[in-house]
Amino acid sequence: MSNDAGVELRRASFRLALVTGVLLVVLLAITAVTVLYVVDASQREASGRQLEDVTRNVDEPNEAPSGVWVVIVAPDGSRSASPGLPSGLPDEQALEAVASGAEPTTTHVVSNGRDYLVRTATARGRVVQAIQDEHENAEELGRVAKALAIAGGTAVVLSSLLAIWLARRAMQPMARALALQRKFVMDASHELRTPLTLLSTRVQLLKRKIGVASNDDVLKDVDGVIDDSRELTEILDDLLIIADTREKGLREPVDLAALADSVVERAAPLARQRGITVQRTGDGAERTGERSGAVTDGAPVALGRAIVALVDNAIAFASSRVTVAVETSSGHITIAVSDDGPGFPPGAAETVFERFASHRDPQLQTGGRPHYGLGLALVAEVAERHGGSVSIADAAGGGSVVSVRLPARGEDPRHR
Repeated sequence: MSNDAGVELRRASFRLALVTGVLLVVLLAITAVTVLYVVDASQREASGRQLEDVTRNVDEPNEAPSGVWVVIVAPDGSRSASPGLPSGLPDEQALEAVASGAEPTTTHVVSNGRDYLVRTATARGRVVQAIQDEHENAEELGRVAKALAIAGGTAVVLSSLLAIWLARRAMQPMARALALQRKFVMDASHELRTPLTLLSTRVQLLKRKIGVASNDDVLKDVDGVIDDSRELTEILDDLLIIADTREKGLREPVDLAALADSVVERAAPLARQRGITVQRTGDGAERTGERSGAVTDGAPVALGRAIVALVDNAIAFASSRVTVAVETSSGHITIAVSDDGPGFPPGAAETVFERFASHRDPQLQTGGRPHYGLGLALVAEVAERHGGSVSIADAAGGGSVVSVRLPARGEDPRHR
């Protein structure tokens, strides 16, 4: 497996582990909140039952269970209390209210920074107030929360490590298959370029030798073979660029305006044959030979092939005009290639940049050349590897616009 494939596998495994960890944290948090709520409710219910039992059945304050204090007010107003009654207690207001005939009541009293649960009721002609320190319940709740946090944290770490291991094992066959597929495309494309180049050269030499003596039909057939070999070479170049997985290859400053000028100049003869005008507008269009401000960091060959693909696609479907505009603004460079052809059908934006996708009617092509759906896929691949994006839109007055937006030199692609 290549280094690039290994890097992609590690990244995919890490992302899967991160997603698994986040989901597990959410589930554990929901579980922990539920458990703590149930424990707290159980504690409160148990405390309430205990205090109710104490107020109903305790005859003397010293009979109170551990952790509970009792205050008993006799009918004559005398009172007795459990030893060690916390300061600030009993709750005099509750005693007076129940002594005046109010219903039994449960209150919370805070004294010296501690919480107490207080129940006051009448029993056998007396007013009884039972007091329980809630500090123990709070400590128990804290211990449960701490145990849940430790168990949850351990589970998250172990599950994330397990997810990474499982992801790597599950994705290794897929990564190997993709690597083999890319290697095959690159090897096949590379190996086929040489015989195609020789074929084109030999046909051109043959044309020179028989040019004078041959009739027009023979020369036309020879020109067709030359065009076919050139088209096959271009397709192989596209396949090589698409199959290249290197995200950070040899990068250098690339003047996109100058690159667009070069592509337009090379495309002009073919466009003239079809009665189509190719026009350059925008940045650098009127400063031939001078360096423009439309400079990005990238691979010149890949960027050049992307612009060629845009222009070829536009010429293939244009009726009379193709415009190549290069604009620089806000740290970005936009290359917009528009034509006055039939345009893209509705909904094409979702799949038009996929490989082997073709949305425009081949019968509407002006040049008659078949399209295999690699051109715009190549553009999308190159744009993504250079930190940019690609989009399609309807052109004013009819036709379509395909735009590539790339970060200017020195700009962070992540802030695009």
